Order: sequence, then C-alpha cells, then structure tokens
Amino acid sequence: MLRIISICGESESSEVERWLGCDSEDQGFQMMNDEEVVEFVSNKADTEEDEEEQGEEKAGPLIIPSNNAALQHLEEAMRWYEAQEECDRRSLICLKSIRDLAAQKRKIIQKQTRITEFLEKD
Repeated sequence: MLRIISICGESESSEVERWLGCDSEDQGFQMMNDEEVVEFVSNKADTEEDEEEQGEEKAGPLIIPSNNAALQHLEEAMRWYEAQEECDRRSLICLKSIRDLAAQKRKIIQKQTRITEFLEKD
C-alpha cells in the first residue's frame, strides 16, 4: 500500500513505519479533563483581553483637534476632494456641512460670552 502513494515510493517501508511511529508516544495534544479545559480557555481569554488593554495603553489617549485646526484641515480636505475625478455634489455638500459646523464652533469659542447669557433661563 505504501508503494502506491507517490511520496513513499522512494522510501523503505521500515523508514515509513519509523516516521509513523515517532508520534505514538507524544501525539501532539494533551488529554485534559473538564476542569482543565475550562481553566485553559479562561486563561486564554484573559491573555487576549490583557493584550488588547496593553495595545490601548500604548496608543495613549485620543487627542481631539481644536475647532480651528479642524476647520483648517476640513478646508484643505475640501480643496483636495474638489480636485478629484470622483467628486460628486452630494458628498461635497456633506463635507461642506461638516466644515460649517467646525466654523460655527470656532466662532462660538472666539466670541466673548455676555454675563446676561449666563443668567438667562432655558
């Protein structure tokens, strides 16, 4: 039978039997009871969670740009998008509305708030 298999055609049957027998003692897996399986799976999940947390810690806190910086970047993005062949009106209007929001927020921060505005009731 071993001679029929093409990869065993050049090998002696004693060599093939030795190859097949080398894993008889250590089959490459561990026999575990139910408690050991639960412990193994739980430890694996904990390790994955720890790795995710370490990755988040290395990334550091998310830095949000200022309204002024956002406005500048959005204007630059609009100039880039308008020069693209794929530019369509709907997407451009969406991008402009986001830019307008950044401009509005920048204007609110730059404008001095009157003391009477703090005293007004909603």
